[in-house]
Amino acid sequence: MRLPFDIDQFSPEEQSTIKRLYLRVVGAYSVVALLLVVMVTAKSNLMPIDLDKLLGSGNAMAAEQLSLKVCAARDVKLLMAIEDAGEDRTAPAEMVSEAFLTMLKARELCSSGRTKDALALYDNVPLAQMQAAK
Repeated sequence: MRLPFDIDQFSPEEQSTIKRLYLRVVGAYSVVALLLVVMVTAKSNLMPIDLDKLLGSGNAMAAEQLSLKVCAARDVKLLMAIEDAGEDRTAPAEMVSEAFLTMLKARELCSSGRTKDALALYDNVPLAQMQAAK
């Protein structure tokens, strides 16, 4: 074993301590490298299975992403209306808090896949209708 520096200048006790620490570090790096190889190998063995699942449901995934984008667009509009009403104090605080709670319910519906219900909730928030009328 060749150490990366000259240890002749140290006492024999210090030399043995340095060698022991050096071996521990090399061992730790070896274990990390072995775990990395195992993880990469395990992941590559699972890859064909995952690809088959993805290829079979490509259209469903595209539709889900589209509905999430629609929900996100409505969410941003409502959030902007809530922020504007809160800053300008153009609506009562109860209406602003109710709009926020409705937005949270609509988000939950969107994430569970009930896009039509969520969009109906977004459209029926009086605060958003009030801001659109401005």
